[in-house]
Amino acid sequence: MGSVFVKILCMLAIMAIGYFIKRIGLVKQSDFHSISNIIIYVTVPASVLINFNGFKLDPSMLMISVLAIVFFFIASGLSLRLTRSQPKEERAFVLLNSTAYNTGAFTLAFIQALLPPACAVTVTVFDIGNCSTTAVFCYMLASMVLEGKTHVTPRYVIHRLTHSFVFMVYMTVTVVGLLEIPIPRFLLAPAELIAPANVFLAMLAVGIGMEINMERSELRTLLKCLGVRYAMAVPLALVSWFL
Repeated sequence: MGSVFVKILCMLAIMAIGYFIKRIGLVKQSDFHSISNIIIYVTVPASVLINFNGFKLDPSMLMISVLAIVFFFIASGLSLRLTRSQPKEERAFVLLNSTAYNTGAFTLAFIQALLPPACAVTVTVFDIGNCSTTAVFCYMLASMVLEGKTHVTPRYVIHRLTHSFVFMVYMTVTVVGLLEIPIPRFLLAPAELIAPANVFLAMLAVGIGMEINMERSELRTLLKCLGVRYAMAVPLALVSWFL
């Protein structure tokens, strides 16, 4: 327990470093997007490869992906209901920021630092469902709120999913895990060097992207997002744990 606490403090310290180097001008707020792209396109895939290497994926674990989709629709319904009297721009903002999980670029780093690789595989399988709802349905519902209509076709759904890089990586390693296909050494060798950087870059990006200054109206909107998030997440976490 003590080692876990120390690791959490270290990750918080990396966040603080990111915020500090931004304040003194070593990096800029806009650098957050560049670092995020490195995380999404380089360090997260490397981490996923390492975690799935040699792991036999049981088909029953795919129900975790289904759970993620169910969680999304429960959260989105709750978000739309709780904000039904709010301006449409605020409703869309709360919907976008309270229903999706930033699993690849944030949660996976925590899991990688604190728990065994098998736990990271479980989180990755969850993120398959999360990515699919985020890439397709989250923006579809937000468009409905803002414009009152949306155009969704099978071609649109396929386009959104196939253009989500993380989703395609997840699907590839899931098939590899189900079929027990060994990951080639020429992929594992660089991944072993790159994957440890995922935790550092993810925490650093959070610090660089963090802005403490906030208007009172923005704080109220943030509290609404957190209210929707925890009103849904706490009971569903208990259901997932005990059932």
